[in-house]
This record gives sequence, C-alpha cells and structure tokens, in this order.
Amino acid sequence: VFFGLVVLDTASKDRQEAGEGEKNFQTLPLIRPDQEGFLEYEFSRLITMVANPETPVVGLLTELNIDGGFNAATGQTAPSWAIMESIRYLYDVRRLSPFADSIDEDVDILLVVHPQNLEEQTLYAIDQHVMRGGKVMVFVDPNADSQSQQVISGSAAIDSLSSDLAPLLSTWGVEYDPERVLADQELALFVTVGQAQRPITHLGMIGVQRPGFANDIVTAGLEIMNMSSLGALIPRPGASTSFEPLIQSSDKAMLMEGEFFKALTDPSILLDEFEASGERYTVAARITGPAASAFPEGRPLNAESAADNAADPETDTDAAVPAAAEPTPHIAQSQGSISVIVVADTDFLTDIMWAQLSSMFGQRMVQAFASNGNFVINALDNLGGSADLISIRNRGSYARPFTRVLELQRAADERLRQEETELLQALAETEQQLAALSQGSAGGNALTPQQEEQIDRFIQQQLETRRKLREVQHQLNDDIESLGSTLKLINTALIPVLLIIVALTMAWLRRRKRDMAMMT
Repeated sequence: VFFGLVVLDTASKDRQEAGEGEKNFQTLPLIRPDQEGFLEYEFSRLITMVANPETPVVGLLTELNIDGGFNAATGQTAPSWAIMESIRYLYDVRRLSPFADSIDEDVDILLVVHPQNLEEQTLYAIDQHVMRGGKVMVFVDPNADSQSQQVISGSAAIDSLSSDLAPLLSTWGVEYDPERVLADQELALFVTVGQAQRPITHLGMIGVQRPGFANDIVTAGLEIMNMSSLGALIPRPGASTSFEPLIQSSDKAMLMEGEFFKALTDPSILLDEFEASGERYTVAARITGPAASAFPEGRPLNAESAADNAADPETDTDAAVPAAAEPTPHIAQSQGSISVIVVADTDFLTDIMWAQLSSMFGQRMVQAFASNGNFVINALDNLGGSADLISIRNRGSYARPFTRVLELQRAADERLRQEETELLQALAETEQQLAALSQGSAGGNALTPQQEEQIDRFIQQQLETRRKLREVQHQLNDDIESLGSTLKLINTALIPVLLIIVALTMAWLRRRKRDMAMMT
C-alpha cells in the first residue's frame, strides 16, 4: 500500500469551479518510509507553498561570474554556472549591485557570494535585511580558486583571493579567519598535477561524506560534497544566537596559513606542514536566534549622504531627480529569530567540483557526480519557508535492537566460525599431503600399496571435511533463522494466547466480584 498527500487551497478550488482561476495545490506523490524523520517538515512545506504560491525572490549579490558575464580573456560571454541554472529554475533571481545601499523588502532570500571589500552602505543594507526578518545565505572563502582564474573586465589586478563579511558575521555569532585554510588528511581528494603523473593527495581539497553532515533538513539525502581551499567557522563565545553546524571536517584536520595555497603547484608540500589538531571544524553552519544590529548608531554617514543626494534634486543640474521617499527607520534589534546560513567556501559552487556538463541538441546537460547543488537548493528551499518551517528539525532515526537476539547470534556465530576455521585448516593440511603424494606419482615413481591406501584415506578425509564444513555453514544459517522463527511464533501465537488468558482471567474476576456483590 502506497500513501501520498495532496494539499489543496479550498478557496482556490471554489474560484476554479466558478471559472475564475485555477486550483492551487501541491502534492507529495509518495510518503517514503526512509524519510520518516522529515515528514513534519515536508507536510509543513507543502502547506506553506499552498498558502504562499508566489515564487520566492532570491537577491544575488556577488562580483564573481557565477551568473555569467563577459570574459575579457576570451572576448566572449561566459555562461552561468550550473548551480545558477538550478536556482533560476526554482526561484525568481534578481541581481543586486555590490554598491547597493538598500535591499527591497520583497527579496525573500539574499544570496551573498564571495563578498570582498563591501562598502559600509552595502553592509548596512544586508544588516537591516536580516534585522527585519529577511533570510540570508553567505558564501565566504579564504582562497577562492575560481577567482584566480577569472579576469574581471575593466578592473585592476586582484590583490587578495579571500573574502569576508565583517563585522556582520561577528554580530551574528560567527568567528571566521579569512587568512587560514582548512586541510583535512582523512577527507583529502586525489588530484593529478602535470602530465603522466600518478594522483597525489591534496589536503586542501576534500570530499565530505555522510559522517560529516548534520542530521538536518538542509543536508538530507546528501552523499558527498567536494570542496576546495575552504575555511572554518567557529561559534563566538557569549553570542545571543544559536550556532548549528551543518557540515564538518574529520578530526584529522588543521587550519593552515593561506600563504601555502597561493599559486600552489605541488600539493605534496602540504603534507610536510600538516599536523592534525584532533578537532572537527565546521565548514557550514545555521545561525538562528535574536541578534542586534551591527550598526548600533544607525545608518552609516556615507549611506546617509547618498540618500540625501538622491533626495535633493539640486545635486544634479543636468536632469531632474525625483524626490526620494522617507528613509526607512533603523532597526536596532532583530524582529524575532534571524535565519542565516554561512558556508566557508565558494569553490564548491563551481561546475568542476560537482557537475559534468555536456551538450545535446543545443541544450546544456548537467550530470551531477556530487551533492553540492543539492545542498544549495535544500538550503534555499528551507530558508524560503516561514520561521516556523525553518525551526523544524529532523526527528532522527532511532533503533531499538533486540539485544538478546544479537547476543545469541554472536555466540552462535563465534562457536560455529571457530569450528569452521578448524575444518578449513584440516582441509588445507589434507590437500597439501595429497598434493605431495600426487607429485611423487607424477615424477615416475611407482606408488606402494601403503601410499595408495594413504591417498584413498586422504581423499575420504577431504570429502568428509568438506561435508562437515557445509553442515557447519548451513547450521549457522539455520540457527539464526530458527531465532527469527521462534520470535515470529512468540509474536503470532504466544502473545495472543497470553492476552486471551489475561482477558479471560479479568472477565472471570469481574464476574466473580459481581456474583459476590449480589450474594451480599
């Protein structure tokens, strides 16, 4: 029997029946048992989507060519990264200026990728977006490999490949060092440097697998995430917010100086400097809870000057500028719990880290070999919901093993495995002796009657040993199956019989009590 779920807006159904519109509904085609822990979230998500059918607006703030652009090196337009195709398919993406002094209130999720040297007015705009309840997903990087390969048209040479969002991160309760790169020996990927060389370990490029993912909606269903020259996030002591790790390294990791990764041509150099700290570092985290503004004094002066100039039409003598609206009041404290996800890597967004691109009939095909794209979509999907939806967590998977059965299985396994080992050893010795006699016969030497009798005895012993070995192997399976059969018998027969006996006993006692009451 298969179960699904349909969430229908009855008001839209009435309008559709009256010919005034279409029905607004969402479906969950199959309720999968392996997703039991996420049922509350899935149900709530469907209800949220029906209640708010409009596509969420994602504001993109970055200077990387993640959304495509002109490549001065090739003189051609560079296509957008595969991750942006997935985001644009599901959301209404709006490109924001890196010099913006405000963010429209209809922007549901702000996507900040590799922020470098943002002006105070832009930082203030991000801060106020979070304070009024807007969601933010931030990607910072201590050493962006993608930027080292990018040529920005009309800009000067890049002095630094690192990015940061200070002082907002510290205000949100996150400590992050843009000068240190995470190296992980256990999760390190193998890379090929040069031609005709064997792959070598690159400690700065890691493949995070299931043990490194938190039991969270955002990381549900992820298998592996490839990341490169990433950083680490640390909860700030005394912060009013809650810091929840989403992705973590192994305990065979350390933070290395970023200088080692600049123009790195031989990854084996990292092995000479590596010394595991024994600590697991957080690569991605969710930040929730109340937070104060990073600008306690209000809007910074340069932003106020820009607003005043825009409001004063006399500042532009060539064209009339319409009067600006009244400035938005400063919000000093968050309106409820903030919703921020921070990732200390931007390279994992690049195509080379998670997707293989191909072209078919003029269409670009994306074949994912890692879960990088799924992580971003899961995070945006989660942030796009209401605060109540974001607060839902996986209930977890709980196992209640039959400890007695497991003990019996282990005891039977150890006993029979030991007997099986002894029989295998005896069989090997018999085969060796039989092979030695056979070699003597092959050398042209005639076998004596005693040797022929010994060979026959070895052959019989070999057959008998193999027969016992098969019996032991069958007995191991039979014993384990008999335990299961006994449990089935207890559950299907003994327990119901006991319940019937208890019920009859209670009925007899009740009747006896009633009879005694009538006699008195």
